[in-house]
Amino acid sequence: MLTPYIFTLDKYIIDQKLLALRDTYIIKDFDGTELGRATRKLLSFGPKVTITGSEENIVERLEGKALSLR
Repeated sequence: MLTPYIFTLDKYIIDQKLLALRDTYIIKDFDGTELGRATRKLLSFGPKVTITGSEENIVERLEGKALSLR
């Protein structure tokens, strides 16, 4: 399986859009080239983040638990 380019680097610049309906983080390399975006739904049961590559294809989805008891 081919690893998406966004995951081959070990350092990134992450910018956040402040005024949006959901949290959006723009992932860039140190040259300022946009590698992808991470968006988090604000109104969901548990955290849900989708990472898309520069071609708008989904490269990863992360879902967390809303409540965890130990």
